[in-house]
Amino acid sequence: ELYQSKFLGLERAVKISPIKFALNNKIKFTVHNDAPIIPLRLNFPLQIAWSAVNRITLSGKVVGPELRIPVYSALEALTINAAWQGKEEKSKGSI
Repeated sequence: ELYQSKFLGLERAVKISPIKFALNNKIKFTVHNDAPIIPLRLNFPLQIAWSAVNRITLSGKVVGPELRIPVYSALEALTINAAWQGKEEKSKGSI
């Protein structure tokens, strides 16, 4: 939150990780975290998916609600698409 207001401003902060554009344009994408930027307690795959779906800051503010993605798309980004990106789609990413 401090980072957004002090360095970026809300208009630019809204554009951080605009993966909805990739989804709308049928571009495969993955999601990740930027450790140590993200606190370790939030460094879990489902937390990363939750962030992509909800776009809520640590202080509870929604940033760029129009860029939220569906839950299925977030899970696909963490699993199937991540395996594809690592060229491991034949052995990982899908049940």
